[in-house]
Amino acid sequence: MEGVVMFNLFGGEFYKWKKSRSFKICTVIAVAVVVWLYLMIAVASYLAGEPLTNPKGEIPTILEMVGEVNSTGVGTIFMAIFICIWVVGEYSHGAIKNIAGKGLTREQVFLSKYFSSVAATMVMNLIYFAAIVIVGCIYLGTDSIGSGFFRDLSAYIGLQLFFGVAVSGIIVAVCEFTRNMAVGISISLCILLLSDVLLMGLDLLFSAAKLDIKASTYWIINVIKDCPTIGLTADFLGRAISVMVMWTALSLVLGMVHFKRTDVV
Repeated sequence: MEGVVMFNLFGGEFYKWKKSRSFKICTVIAVAVVVWLYLMIAVASYLAGEPLTNPKGEIPTILEMVGEVNSTGVGTIFMAIFICIWVVGEYSHGAIKNIAGKGLTREQVFLSKYFSSVAATMVMNLIYFAAIVIVGCIYLGTDSIGSGFFRDLSAYIGLQLFFGVAVSGIIVAVCEFTRNMAVGISISLCILLLSDVLLMGLDLLFSAAKLDIKASTYWIINVIKDCPTIGLTADFLGRAISVMVMWTALSLVLGMVHFKRTDVV
């Protein structure tokens, strides 16, 4: 019976997602920014009179460009904005209160919104990465596509989607705690754009105190940026998976506990 209830809840969330203008707009803007970034690279290369090169002085491969463009954080920014609109909007319109008042448990209501947010942002990220690859092929050509290209590309994108689950969960938890659109978006953007700098400062304080602790190593945003496009190591995978699981579990537990103990308004 509970499985049927959850299936119906997810069906409702899927229907609302298909009708969501915020999903379409955020996805289109993220893709447009990708095109704009490549256009700026092309213009800079034209003005310099020479093609774009990597630190080795070579023309970058498509895989390298995928990593460079993704490291700008464009995808996570628009993902966070969509989640804030998607989750907080349910409180603003009274949808959460209506659903919770139909005899459903708090766990069922929260899980339906949590996992629907994760699913929607995974689709958004897939479209975002497809845009990076396609525009990269148009700009750089396909000469760098070798025998291991699709294996490495699939591994990198798969890991990024995996990490995106944790980021989505964190943003959902932030929205659950704030329940305010402006505050939720502001805090989410601060987390995405400023957290790595703050953690670098924390690492320096630990170092000054002669403590062998690096807090930045266990932050999901840093794991996303540190993820190599080729040459994945067992050490990195072990750390990345443990960090992803830790932040996913933490955001899920904190969000659910808060939702259960706080009035639905």
